[in-house]
Amino acid sequence: MYRAVVLLIHYKHQTKKSYDLQHSQYYHSLQTHTPLNARCQIPNQQEFEHLVEILNNEDELTTLYLHHIYFSKATWLIANTIQNNTTLTALSIEQSYINDDQMNHLANALMLNKTLKTLCLPKNDIGKAGVKHLATVLQYNTTLQELDIASNRIGDAGAQHLANALKLNTVRSDFCSYIICTYT
Repeated sequence: MYRAVVLLIHYKHQTKKSYDLQHSQYYHSLQTHTPLNARCQIPNQQEFEHLVEILNNEDELTTLYLHHIYFSKATWLIANTIQNNTTLTALSIEQSYINDDQMNHLANALMLNKTLKTLCLPKNDIGKAGVKHLATVLQYNTTLQELDIASNRIGDAGAQHLANALKLNTVRSDFCSYIICTYT
């Protein structure tokens, strides 16, 4: 099965370069702090772990877009990366089968993160239990401003958890237009 991860990296400075990170020799590009945009295909967990190791040492990364990650440890690795990260302001993990347990781990990381302003988790497998973990964090996280959880399985109960959390948080109130509740 073909697995692809799209990775776009935005740095604080304006250097613009794009790299194909499919082959491990291109990981050096991330270590030199030169790319603004990068796209990569990461076919296995070992290469993803190598990428996360580099990102853990990256002090200028502000935006990270990951898509189509189909191995379960990926969300755990990203959660561990963001919990103490001080530069990442936007994170998107789309269509990566994030389930309720993985959302719980990600939510715990968000409790510690003080810089993430945008979180996009569309087209995953987040249900009402996962969104309840997220809603609990939203009651205390004062940094997050935008949230996209479209096309997940949050249902009415999950939507209610989010509505209650938004009464206490600064997350953009119009993000609700992005929520698509699907029922199973």
